[in-house]
Amino acid sequence: MSRGPRPGTVIWGLLVIAVGVLTIVASTGISLDLELAAIIGLAAAGGLLLLTAVLGAARARRR
Repeated sequence: MSRGPRPGTVIWGLLVIAVGVLTIVASTGISLDLELAAIIGLAAAGGLLLLTAVLGAARARRR
């Protein structure tokens, strides 16, 4: 029974894409606070991981 990709895998994939985009932007010379961007990105990824864990637990409880 296939249920699609695991949420954690999708979130880590989005994080890797974000790091790649930030690397490209930083190499173009655009002024960007990389430390703040990293903090925001990691906080967003952590929040999404927590949200998917809570939703998964709620879904499992209904079964």
